[in-house]
Amino acid sequence: MSFEKKPIKYYLQTVGVLTAIGVVSAALITSLNLLTGPVIQERREQAQSAAFKEVFPTLTEVSDATLMAGQYVKEYRVAYEGSEELGKIIRAEGQNSRASYNLMIGITGDGDDPSIAKVAIVEQEMTPGYDTTFKAYYDAFAADPSDANLEAYKGTGATLSCGLFRDMVKEAKDMYAGISGGVSEDFAIEISTIFGTTYTYADKDDRSVDGGTYLKKYYPLYNDAGNLNEAARIYSLRYSGDDGKLGLAIGLSGDQENPVLAEKAYVLQNTLVENGTTGEVSTADFSGIYTTLVDEAKAHYQANGLDNLAAKSKNLFSTAKSTSDATKIDDVSIVTSALLPQYRDKPFENTGTGELVEHWTVFDEASAELGEVYLCSMTLHFSEPEQYLEAHGDATYLVSFSYESETVKFGKMQVLTDTMSRGPQWEESYVANYNANPSGDVELTANATISASASQQLTLKAAEHYSNLKKGA
Repeated sequence: MSFEKKPIKYYLQTVGVLTAIGVVSAALITSLNLLTGPVIQERREQAQSAAFKEVFPTLTEVSDATLMAGQYVKEYRVAYEGSEELGKIIRAEGQNSRASYNLMIGITGDGDDPSIAKVAIVEQEMTPGYDTTFKAYYDAFAADPSDANLEAYKGTGATLSCGLFRDMVKEAKDMYAGISGGVSEDFAIEISTIFGTTYTYADKDDRSVDGGTYLKKYYPLYNDAGNLNEAARIYSLRYSGDDGKLGLAIGLSGDQENPVLAEKAYVLQNTLVENGTTGEVSTADFSGIYTTLVDEAKAHYQANGLDNLAAKSKNLFSTAKSTSDATKIDDVSIVTSALLPQYRDKPFENTGTGELVEHWTVFDEASAELGEVYLCSMTLHFSEPEQYLEAHGDATYLVSFSYESETVKFGKMQVLTDTMSRGPQWEESYVANYNANPSGDVELTANATISASASQQLTLKAAEHYSNLKKGA
C-alpha cells in the first residue's frame, strides 16, 4: 500500500473547508435554537396558562411567581377571580428512576388546615408500562383529592411513579402553611425535642387526621430497626380563636388505654399572649386550651391502636396476641445474580442483595410460643448500558417459622413494600406459590428470577438463623 504525498497547501485548504463546515453547522444550530427556542417557550407558557385554568377554572388573574426552596416545590402564585383570592398555585418538579413530573398544585383554605383544589400535570415522563397504573391512581385522586387517596400509592404496582407524585403534592401542602398564615411543620426537630433519640421514625411518614377539632396530623414512632413496632406518637394540634393562635406538638406513648404524655412539648406558634413562648416547653403545668388539645390527642390515641408487631404478626399467626421485643440481626446477608440468554454476549448487570433485619417471637393468649417472625429486605438492580436500560427497586417482607420436634417448619410470607420492576410477577407467582406450600425450594419465577432467587435465599438464611436460635448455637 502506498501513500500519496500532498503539499502543505492541500492540508491548509482541507482545514479551511472543515472549519467552514463547522462554522456553518454552528450557525445553523444557533439559528435553529433561535427559531425553535421561542416556540418551545411559548408552548410551555401556553401549557402553564392552561394548567392555571385547570386548577382554578374561574380565575381571571394570577400574580407573579414567588420562589420557594423545597425539595420539589419551586415557586407559587396567587390565583384571583377579580379581586377575590381563590388560593395558591404551587409549581413542583421532581423525578426518580420511574417518572418525572412538572405539576401545578392548587391549594385553598387556612394555612393550618389546607385543602387540595386540583393538581394539573403540565409535563410528564414515565417508564413504559407504569403509565396506565399511574393514571388509575391519579384519576381516583383527581375525583376526590383527599389525604386517603393521596396516600393510596402503596400497593398500586407503580409505587415509585405514584409515590413521587404523592411526595410532591405532600410537600406543596406542607409548604403552603408558611405562605398562608400557618406554620410549616418540622417533625425532626419536634421528635428530637420531645423524645430525643428514644425512638426511630420513617421520613415523610406523617399521617393526616380527618374530622379533628384541633388535631391535624400525627407522626408514628418506632422502637425497632425495621420501623415496624409503633411505640409512640407525636401529635400536631392547632387552635385558632379571638384570643390568638396556638400550634402545639406533644408526645404520647404507652398502652392504648392509658397513654402517657411526654414531659416535654414543642410550641410551633403562639399568639395567645404578647411574646408568647415558642419552642421547647414543659407539660407539667399544662392547663386551659393546652389541656383541651392534649385531651383530643389522647382520645385519638385510645381509639386508634398502635400498629405494632403483635398486629402485624396476626397476618402470619392467626392466634397471635403478643410478641417479644424485636432483636436486630447483624451481618446476615445474601448476594445473587442471573445471566439471561438474550444478554449473554452483552455487558449487563442483573444482581440482587438482601439482608435479615430483625426478628421477634410470637405468643398466643396463654403466652405459649407460636413461632418466630423475620423481617427481610432486598434490593434488585438491572443495567444494560448498550440499550440504556436501568431498573432497580427494593422490597421488604415478613416470613414466619415454627419449631416442631426439633425441626424448623416454614410458615407464611407477607410482602410489606415492593418497588421492584418485576415486583408484581414476583408477588403473583413466587410469593403466592410459596404461601400455597411454604418451603425452602419453591420453584423460581420466570420473568422475576432474580427477585425470587433473592427472597428464596433470604428465607433459607432466616430458617437457618431460627434453627441455630432454637438449638442455642
